[in-house]
Amino acid sequence: MEKILQTFKKIYQGDNIVKRHLIIPLLLLLPSMAVSFVSLIDKETPAMVSAVLVLCSIVTLILSFIPFVMLSGLGLDFCKSRLEDNNGIPAVDWSTFPKGLKALPLYIVWGIYYSILGLVFFSVPIACFIFGLSIMKENPLLFVVIIFLSLFLCFVSAILAYMVSPFMCYIFINYSSDFKYKAELFNPLSLFSYMKKAFKDTIIVLFKYLLVNMVLNTAASLITTIFAVVLVGYIIFITIISPEGAVYTPLNIAILTILSSIMAVFQGYVMAVTGFAMTDNVVEIYKNEIAAS
Repeated sequence: MEKILQTFKKIYQGDNIVKRHLIIPLLLLLPSMAVSFVSLIDKETPAMVSAVLVLCSIVTLILSFIPFVMLSGLGLDFCKSRLEDNNGIPAVDWSTFPKGLKALPLYIVWGIYYSILGLVFFSVPIACFIFGLSIMKENPLLFVVIIFLSLFLCFVSAILAYMVSPFMCYIFINYSSDFKYKAELFNPLSLFSYMKKAFKDTIIVLFKYLLVNMVLNTAASLITTIFAVVLVGYIIFITIISPEGAVYTPLNIAILTILSSIMAVFQGYVMAVTGFAMTDNVVEIYKNEIAAS
């Protein structure tokens, strides 16, 4: 527990730390707005308003490519900073975007690898579920047993997939050491090399931060509940005082979007900081057990 607290403390050290941390919510704003626009659509939303909200969501989602790349570059800079034993969050400048853009092929390739691995892990529970459906009428009791078995296997598959994720981090830590592509960075067998060298310590860190994530996300959810109450209260208020159809004015939509985005940005910031903290520990393992061997 003390090490976790020290890790979070290091993240809030350094020069211009407030400014550097404020950039994270700003980078999360566009993706949050894209989700907020869609969340305002329900069955009572006029067709024209729904079309405008969908269009706004698509535009902000396309524009979100820029902050996504910036966040990727920031993550790589953070790994580089921790490899050099610096504390705090690196500054975001004009070099952050090209760094994230250059690493995009690496993210795409490992995204494909991870998707394939996920399909392999979940193929067994999916096969069990399909088999259960095929015997549902002939043997209802066995069907229920197989459904519960499928759910259990899904849980096991999710845990296995989650356990692989920190070893993928070592790929990007390796890359951030010099920002140069090497054959091993694209080799899926590199994961087995990392597992062989640092499996136990990596898994311990993984599950420690799983608990940290649960605690912090619960706390963040309690705080965002305040915004949710304000949001619902505002919806009820404008529904009561506005004539029919007048609820969907540009001003009301803007206010609802802002409140929804604030909730999403705050939750995203908490997840980002927790991710930095876990990465800090993983970089330490990389230096001591992988790079040193």
